[in-house]
Amino acid sequence: MVTASCHHAHTRFVDGHNTPEEMVQAAADLGFVSLGLSEHARQDFDPVYGLSQQGEKEYVEQVLALKEKFAGRIALHLGLELDQQGRKGDYPYEYLIGAKHYLRLDQGWQAVDGALDQVKDMVRQRFGGDWVAMAAQYFDELADFICQTRPQVIGHFDLISKFNEGSALFDESSPAYVKAGCQALERMAGSGALLEVNTGAIGRGYRTQPYPAMPFLKRWRELGGGVILGSDCHDASWLAVGYDLAEARMRQAGYTSAWRLGREALFEPYAL
Repeated sequence: MVTASCHHAHTRFVDGHNTPEEMVQAAADLGFVSLGLSEHARQDFDPVYGLSQQGEKEYVEQVLALKEKFAGRIALHLGLELDQQGRKGDYPYEYLIGAKHYLRLDQGWQAVDGALDQVKDMVRQRFGGDWVAMAAQYFDELADFICQTRPQVIGHFDLISKFNEGSALFDESSPAYVKAGCQALERMAGSGALLEVNTGAIGRGYRTQPYPAMPFLKRWRELGGGVILGSDCHDASWLAVGYDLAEARMRQAGYTSAWRLGREALFEPYAL
């Protein structure tokens, strides 16, 4: 493992298994140079998966206190994963992860990474069973959001493939799917955001490889975009899960360097 950092980690404040201090301690024990906690932002329609207003205040207070407590051992950064429907309070966030977990449907919002049966029902009812059509809408809405919000990081770009190990649901190599994703990347290329290589589905046992898919990583490199590795960690025991695989994947895509949260600067490059 070349890098020793994670910008994308969650805690008990929303859907993680550990307290913020437990997560920071685990990262320090692993020898990480830096860690970013990036809790899910507030959103009203699915409150189980977002901070409450009071929870956001307490989350920020705890992270800022831990920055002082662990100073000299590990650089801790205050982040937020901001969904397309999310809201953030006026707090000193150092960076935002722009993410999309939901599709806009006639009856409201539907998670694309929730219970698989519900996702299948959504694709069948809304898209006539066409997963690539669903993906095209997802990518288009994500690109709109990233271009409008301009976060520092684009989170789990092709999250819609979370359950698609072995092409169980659709063909990720199909020209239509690759075209839809690449068109979104081309729209986002001027945002200045880093594209996240995300190993979270490996930690959860859904996938054996990180996302984004290789065609998307290669196209992002062609567009001059940088990459950043994170485990989307919800359990301290898999804080660095799949990192060796992910760094090999980045090198395969043609990258010779990546970015991580730094000790002095917010983001710093390192050689792969």
